[in-house]
Amino acid sequence: MWARYQYLEHAIAPAEMLWLTEVAKSPAFSPRMAKIQLFDKLPRGFSPDRIDMRFYVNDRLTPLGLRRVDPTNDLFRAMDLIVRAVRERILQDPNLSQIAAAEIASDTGLPVNAVGAGLYALGQVGRFFSAASGP
Repeated sequence: MWARYQYLEHAIAPAEMLWLTEVAKSPAFSPRMAKIQLFDKLPRGFSPDRIDMRFYVNDRLTPLGLRRVDPTNDLFRAMDLIVRAVRERILQDPNLSQIAAAEIASDTGLPVNAVGAGLYALGQVGRFFSAASGP
């Protein structure tokens, strides 16, 4: 039996959803600027720190948070391609213990920075890898 996506059932207050949407729209997100821009729309006493950590942490959306507000974001396609590429590599070489982002980029056609973002997001979702290093 397939697992249900319970995070979709988690109630998010309208103000929290507004905040998460603002974070998703802003590549250089600033909580201070967002509070100013949303001043008339957020309830008095609103604190983004009270948003469920599965969706928002350290002033950033988690992959689950992004999925709630932007389910068609390119990051999810990248994550899928990365998982499939790594799976294929493991099937070809069961003793594989390391794979470089550049190799995944070559296999998937994704830019290396998109692979890095996808690997970071996968690390937030669960235990996808045991270690990472970069240039």
